Amino acid sequence: MLSARLGIREEDLDNFRKRISPKILYAWNSRKFYVILQNGTFVLNIFVEIMITYLKRAEIDVLKWERSINSRPATATVFAQCWFLDSHCKEWGAVIVDDYRAVFPLPIRKKFGINYAYPPFFVSRLGFFGAELTQKEIDEVLDVVAKKFKWADLLFSSDIQYKKGNIFLHQTYILDLHSDYETIRKKYHESHRRNCKKGREENLRLVFDAEPKEIINLFRNNRGKEASIGYKERDYRDLLNIIVLLQEKKSVEVLGVCNADGVLCAGAFFPFWKGKYYFLFSGRTADKQSRSLYFLLDNFIACHAEKSLFLDFNGSNNPDIARFYAGFDAKQHTFAQLIINRLNIIQNLAFFLKRKIV
Repeated sequence: MLSARLGIREEDLDNFRKRISPKILYAWNSRKFYVILQNGTFVLNIFVEIMITYLKRAEIDVLKWERSINSRPATATVFAQCWFLDSHCKEWGAVIVDDYRAVFPLPIRKKFGINYAYPPFFVSRLGFFGAELTQKEIDEVLDVVAKKFKWADLLFSSDIQYKKGNIFLHQTYILDLHSDYETIRKKYHESHRRNCKKGREENLRLVFDAEPKEIINLFRNNRGKEASIGYKERDYRDLLNIIVLLQEKKSVEVLGVCNADGVLCAGAFFPFWKGKYYFLFSGRTADKQSRSLYFLLDNFIACHAEKSLFLDFNGSNNPDIARFYAGFDAKQHTFAQLIINRLNIIQNLAFFLKRKIV
C-alpha cells in the first residue's frame, strides 16, 4: 500500500488527498514519491527507504508471493511456486523487498547447528522474482542473505554482480519454439538431422503415458551408476515425488520412447510454466547406437513448434552435452552461481567433510 511505502497512516494520506484533490498528480521514481500539482508545483517530496525483510515460510503471504512470482513472465517459474517449494524443501524462507515488490526464495538446511542456503537437486535456477531491481537493491538483498547465513550456494536465472562473494558463470541452452517445425528443423546441426532421421528408421514410437518411475530407473541403472553423478536413493525418491506433484498440478509433460518391440528405451520430464518448458531429467538405455533421445526431443519440438514457448535445456557445463543441446539450434544463455562463505577454518573443514559423507 502507498501509505506503508510512505510510512504514514492510511487515514492521513486520505485526508491529504481530500485537501488538494482533484488537482493532483502522483509520481513514483525509484525510492522517491512525489505529489505534484497540475501547475507543476511540488507539494510533497518524500524519500522512501526500501524495506527488505527476511521471512520464514510460516510468515509468507502466499497470495502476495505468487502474485509477485508470476508478475514478470521472463522470470516466472514453476520451481518458485509456494506449493512446489513446500513439497520439495523441508525448510525454506525468503527475502522480501517492500510489500512483495520483489522476492528471493531460499531453500535451507542445517548442519552442525549452522543454517545454510543451498540449491536442491531437480530445481531449476531460482534467484530474483517480481520487479526488476537496481544494482544497489540487489546488493542490499544479498547483504541480508550474507548476514542471515554463514554459507550460501545460490543459482540465478541470469548473470549478476556482487562483490562480497564468489561468482561462477554457467551455461544453459534455450530454444525458441515460435517458428514452425520445418524452420526449426532446418537449423539443426547436420548430424542432428541425420540422427533424427535414423531414429525414425528404427521404428521408435513416442508414448505419452510412460511411468515416471520407469524413466528414473532407466537413468539410475545406466548413467546413474557413474561416480560423477552423485545421486542417492533419497534423491530419486524426491524426483519421483516432484513429478507426481507436477502431474497433479498439470504442470509437467512426461514423454517416453518405445523401441520396435514396445520396450521403453528413453524418457524425459518437461515441467512447464508461463510459456517455458524445462528439460529437467531424462533416462535412456545403455545402447549408445540408439537415437532414442534425438527422436524424443525432435518429436517434442514438432509438437510444440509455432507456439509462444521456449524450451530451456537446463544447462550443462559438460562440453559433449552442451553440443548436444546446441545441435537443436538452442542458444547459449549465461547464468550465475554465487557462493557466500563466512565460515571460519574449523567450520569450513567440518562442514565440507560432512557434505562429502552425507
